[in-house]
Order: sequence, then C-alpha cells, then structure tokens
Amino acid sequence: MNKEEFSLNPWEVVGEVNYERLVKEFGIKLLASKLPKQFQDNLPFRRGIIFAHRDFERILECVEKKKKFVMLTGLMPTGRFHIGHAIIAKQMIFYQSLGAKVYIAVADIEAYNARSQSLEESKKIAFEEYISNYLALGLKKENCEIYFQSNRSKNSEKYP
Repeated sequence: MNKEEFSLNPWEVVGEVNYERLVKEFGIKLLASKLPKQFQDNLPFRRGIIFAHRDFERILECVEKKKKFVMLTGLMPTGRFHIGHAIIAKQMIFYQSLGAKVYIAVADIEAYNARSQSLEESKKIAFEEYISNYLALGLKKENCEIYFQSNRSKNSEKYP
C-alpha cells in the first residue's frame, strides 16, 4: 500500500497516512508551529496529535483576549468508558480551563436508532460510565452543560 492508498476511519487506520492529502481533502490548515505556552503544554498539541484545524485562530484570539468561547463534544453511551473517551474528556477539560463553556451532547436517540438501546439504558450508562468519569477527570460543573438528545428533540423517525 503506497502513501496515496490508506484508509482512515474512527475504528482503524490502514496504511501510511498522507497528512497533506487529509489537509487538502478536509479543507483544514496545519497548526502554527508556535502556539501559546498553554497549548504547548497540552499533550495532544505538543505531540502533534492535534495537527490541523479550521478557524482555530478564533479560539486563540478568545484565549488571548479573555473572550468567551464554547466547545462542543458528544458521546453515545453504549458501552464502557475507555481511554479514547478519556482523551476527549481531558481535552474538553483543557478548553474549560482556558475559559470555554463546554457542551456535551448525549446521543441517546442515536443509540436507540443505531443500536436499539433503550433511552433508559442510555441514560443509566451515560451517568454511570461517562458523566461520572468526566467529572472525576476534572470537568467542572460550572461552565458546562450536559444534555440528552431525547430531552431536546421532538422529531425522530425511529424514536419512540
């Protein structure tokens, strides 16, 4: 498999990743080689795990000028909390430490539609596995909103 032939998805990476191609295909820009100190101290930035962006300058400007900004992530509560979830949680905690309001969408309707998991089971797993671990890792309740799709959605094809 040559550098042009690779497969990248949420579950696996096959072949040698062509980062130049990813940047071009996704319309993103490489991060500046010199970021403010608080970003240099953050492991995913320092190690080049976060290597490109779209409009990240806006976040840098908010941090520099102490302006408000938000970060949004989501979780589908269908299994055990694992290291991949912890990495995302730690990154949200990092942005929260810089002043971001963090929003976390719990994809319980998606779990119902994609995996036929009941809303009750999704809620139980979300609290026991995910939300409790986000808090244990350092997410602050202040400046954070966690919401369930089922509480905000009035429309879904398969939703009961």
